[in-house]
Amino acid sequence: MLSFTEQEIIHIQQKAKLHPEFTEQLYLRNKDLMNKIYIQSSAVATWPHYYICPKCTVKLIYDYYRPYEYQCPVCSAIYTGEPYHGGWWAETAYKNAEGAFELAVLYLVTQDKTALETVKSILLGYAKHYPNYDVHGNIPYNHPGKMFAQVLDDAAVLNSYARAYDLICSTLTDDEQRTIIHGLFLTGAKHLMKYMTPQLHNHEVCICCALGNIGLVCNDTNILDFALNHKYGLKYQINHGFLDDLMWFEGSMGYHLYTLNWIFKFEYLARNTIYSLLSQPEYRDKIHRALSLSFYLAKEDGTFPKINDSEASFKGTENIYEYAANYFKDDMMMWCLNQTIRFTPRNHLYALLYGPDQLKTVVLSQKNYLSTAGSQLGIIRGSDHRFFLLKAAPYGGEHDHYDRLSISFSAFQKDVCADLGTASGYSAPLHYAYFKNTATHNTVVIDGQNMAPAATHIHEYKEYSTNNIYLDAQTIWTPDFIMPDSFTIKQWNEEVYQNVNMRRKIQWCDQYFIDVFIVHSPHHLSKDWNLHIDGTLMNNCLVLQSDEKLSQSTPHSHFHSVNRIKDSSVSKYTYDCDGFYLHVYPYLKDKEIITAKGPSNPAVKDISYLIERSCQKDVLFINVIEAARKDEEIIQGVFIEVTENEAIVHIKETSNQDKQYIFSSR
Repeated sequence: MLSFTEQEIIHIQQKAKLHPEFTEQLYLRNKDLMNKIYIQSSAVATWPHYYICPKCTVKLIYDYYRPYEYQCPVCSAIYTGEPYHGGWWAETAYKNAEGAFELAVLYLVTQDKTALETVKSILLGYAKHYPNYDVHGNIPYNHPGKMFAQVLDDAAVLNSYARAYDLICSTLTDDEQRTIIHGLFLTGAKHLMKYMTPQLHNHEVCICCALGNIGLVCNDTNILDFALNHKYGLKYQINHGFLDDLMWFEGSMGYHLYTLNWIFKFEYLARNTIYSLLSQPEYRDKIHRALSLSFYLAKEDGTFPKINDSEASFKGTENIYEYAANYFKDDMMMWCLNQTIRFTPRNHLYALLYGPDQLKTVVLSQKNYLSTAGSQLGIIRGSDHRFFLLKAAPYGGEHDHYDRLSISFSAFQKDVCADLGTASGYSAPLHYAYFKNTATHNTVVIDGQNMAPAATHIHEYKEYSTNNIYLDAQTIWTPDFIMPDSFTIKQWNEEVYQNVNMRRKIQWCDQYFIDVFIVHSPHHLSKDWNLHIDGTLMNNCLVLQSDEKLSQSTPHSHFHSVNRIKDSSVSKYTYDCDGFYLHVYPYLKDKEIITAKGPSNPAVKDISYLIERSCQKDVLFINVIEAARKDEEIIQGVFIEVTENEAIVHIKETSNQDKQYIFSSR
């Protein structure tokens, strides 16, 4: 056995006896598998992302004993047939893989023969059928799989099966070992190596870790060498896929943690071998710093900003932080582990196998964060749970949302102007048609088209006090931009952004902030400053024109209840955000004001959009934004004057104090 030494096994068994909740959970989670096993005899499993309600963009209820009917938990619609049937089988294939490892642990701890026989049945069942599965796929961005419709999912379950096999290998006959090694592992390795994409990507990390685990349990040095030392192998992914601040290049905390998850799943098997990455100082330091990023970016509620394709929180990270807290033994890893308990009770197998025997209470103060190199994220934390993020991140490839210089804002424990993230399943119609577009983010969009990849950098950051912070970033579209070494389908418009220069300046004053957005362009195409608000517009505006749709093109075709406002009628837009108000004071000169509604995420309700539109070549957008409870507003009035070189924002506060902020308008 590679996973644990004899001494470690004794410790795990003693720990389980002292804390029976560990084994109780393992039995509870896997009672279905111990009762009945579904193993596909043909390549019927497709893509887990198909198992989603296309209307509500939420995952369907998974019922192990109902393989032909699938219900939405929100609208209660019942779906049958494809693509949901293939999605159900994909969910079931994952359940088998995760269950096989968990039941192998259960056998290790309790010597339960039923658990052992279930693991054997699963491994031998897939070893029998896997070689005969047809290669199938046609999923965007993904090469085909055999067990699933994408090679990533094949790799993910092979990771689990290799770890399960390692725990029960000594109980198998020589013939059973050969059957599993040749039918499942070597067949799987051949498929993974054939369909691995030569690129930096979280998929390739997963594939390389699966190959590494297969190489370990099969004692195959050729497979191990491919997994670790191939041009796009695991070492290359770690050395080149993490940015200077050790954020994963795809720019999403979800995929950052997903990537680390696979690295650790290789480490769990390699930890006592010469192939361990953490035993090598270069990789140990990088992995530790990458893990630490969770502390700097996490919000107070334990979730992370929804940048790019991301719906991330500390939920689901307990496997890596149990190990990290015990291995690194520092306060930051222990702090992160404590955050996981907010979502997942500490009765799971990773606490049993790898976690510290006792938790230590750690109090660390999260502060503002700025990365001037690497992710180039700027985070400001304020009173009343205010959380502000400016995204100056580099282009992240497949999972990017084409939203340079976008902002997210939360207050009073609500994501009032926060990034919507992405659909729960990538097969949802709104994923590409709505969520993954520049025009559904809080930035400036030209002609309704997605931003082309471009270089973005932080110009200036000055923190004078908690309520006086200045942040300045810029994006310039030039033809010499170097794309990341990752396959990307073009979903943007290079022409409308060519030679455009955008600059965003933020003056943070805690209860309110000033947003100055400068656009220089060579054309008269529309330029929309967007702000989406999880709230209801309260103003009675003078409407010049009402339209059901903003336009027929994606994603504006999903906007509705569109009103074009006479720009001189309103100097303050107020939104009721359930417990507080968001007030927006815009600079209106030479702009059309548009209000609209669009889907939230999940798409079971609407959010509000405030759009300021100009078709001038050079545009100056200025907005003062305040979040405050009723009768606690500190802004009495805003006056904005613009000269040839400067924008001067005058703010009169309730204390009768007049404040003046001066910005270069160039």
